[in-house]
Amino acid sequence: SIGSVAVAALAAMTNLVVLWLPLFFMDQSKVHAFPTFQDSIPNGDRVLRGGDAWPGVGHTNQYGGGPRNAFGMAFRDAGFQWTKSLCEADSDQDGQSNGLELGDPDCIWKPGAAPARDTDISHPGFDDSMTTAAPTTSTTQLPTEPPPAASFEPADGGENRVCRGANSEDNDKSHYSVSTMQSLQGCQQLCVGSPACKGIEYSSYGRCEVWTRADGIGATAEAPSYQCLLYSQESFDEPFMPADGGVNRVCRGANETDVDTSYYNISGGKSLDECKAICRATPSCAGIEHGSQGYCEVWTRTEGIGATYRAPTFACFRYTANGEISQTRSLVRRQRSRSRFLGAALLQKGSSVHREGRCSETELLDA
Repeated sequence: SIGSVAVAALAAMTNLVVLWLPLFFMDQSKVHAFPTFQDSIPNGDRVLRGGDAWPGVGHTNQYGGGPRNAFGMAFRDAGFQWTKSLCEADSDQDGQSNGLELGDPDCIWKPGAAPARDTDISHPGFDDSMTTAAPTTSTTQLPTEPPPAASFEPADGGENRVCRGANSEDNDKSHYSVSTMQSLQGCQQLCVGSPACKGIEYSSYGRCEVWTRADGIGATAEAPSYQCLLYSQESFDEPFMPADGGVNRVCRGANETDVDTSYYNISGGKSLDECKAICRATPSCAGIEHGSQGYCEVWTRTEGIGATYRAPTFACFRYTANGEISQTRSLVRRQRSRSRFLGAALLQKGSSVHREGRCSETELLDA
């Protein structure tokens, strides 16, 4: 009958609506994922990964919800606000700061303002997403003073060379860590702050590789606009020794939470050199903590600086008045560094002279 047909048609339409509504709202959630948080970071609605829009910027799920990615966790820890520290950080450890990837390389963006760049926006939470935009400022704050030029020696001439491991094709990613630095000097400082550093590779585009391969840099390969330098660690001869790498660390007492105010004296408006000078003039000085804004702590704790804690734009140094090392032992370290590289290079070329340039520390000291 007509009535039966009408009832059946109405039931069919109802079923379609029931099936369609969840899909509609799911699509809406995809398009409008976390609009509030998107407005809290520069170019929050323009983030791309692999050429696809990623509206759920802080999550491993493209459209939001579920576990947070590295940037999402850092954003949460920053109180869901775009701070200078969050901007300068490299959450996904791809060598590019969060600010560079999101179009705020100078870390000056405020909500509601136009970002410095609104194109080529990559994802700061995944290391497989990187921007091709060049940094305008250093993405790593390094309050350490420049290391002596003699500490770095060119490998195979240095210029237009990239560093390699056992041979010219050995470029395993485990050999080095990548950062974005504005200058060669900044890359050198990063190496000085890394106890295991064997050398650096630096490009005019700001790419900085700090090599920590146990056997050092054994070879190089030709590459325009790059340079490879061996590090001899001579800069550690001064009595100020980086604590736990020094860079981006604040000083602590017995452990990372021990920061009793009786351990140190505070001065403001001091350069790193001035802070060191105050330490040298203080008989009980055990080390210093220095901030990029001129903050200076001179530590006098009897047991010295026993630990550090991560804090961007700060540096912690232990002071050892008897830390001076003889020039002879510095020569030994440079000789060992040079001979390791030369030995690998000669073996690579099939030379039988595999011990050229090598001698024992005793032989050098007795010479």
